[in-house]
Amino acid sequence: MSAPPLVLDKTLSKAVRSALGDEPATVLVVGSARLAASLSKGGHAVTLRRKGEAGDDASDAAQKSFFDALPVELERYDALVLMQVVGRRSEAPEDLARLVRAARPGAFVVLVEQAAWGRGGLWFMRMMGRLLGRPLVTDATELSALCLNAGLTGLRQTWPQGLRSLVLTTGRVHALARTLHF
Repeated sequence: MSAPPLVLDKTLSKAVRSALGDEPATVLVVGSARLAASLSKGGHAVTLRRKGEAGDDASDAAQKSFFDALPVELERYDALVLMQVVGRRSEAPEDLARLVRAARPGAFVVLVEQAAWGRGGLWFMRMMGRLLGRPLVTDATELSALCLNAGLTGLRQTWPQGLRSLVLTTGRVHALARTLHF
């Protein structure tokens, strides 16, 4: 079961720009050319990285190539903006932890996810994931716990488009995040 793609509207772009602040920053955007363009207009130096070689779809194979080949220069970015990259990965805890460990301490991380997609049909997979210690991220609470376990601090979650399932999760890479074992 796949979720519909995120709709990038002015509200979401404004929420991400607001989360990053007014200070110009070097930003890696994963997933959305429109969001990258919006952040560039706001004075940020933006690098766009597609989710995977297979295009912009949210398939596991397309996302896998991003996590398998993390950019080695992640330390040079002040902020990382990931759109619909973490939420449906079967290895989400390990993937996010690797990303946080590769980022510079103090870097700002913004996750834009549909954190409540498909709740009804996934109850069995969620239960098995919890029993096996490999949770499937399907709501904002699980996404928050995943971020804390990966080494992000100062977490904040907002719903920029109202009470839809879209959640914007922000946090900073903790100075000791590289020492966390996963």
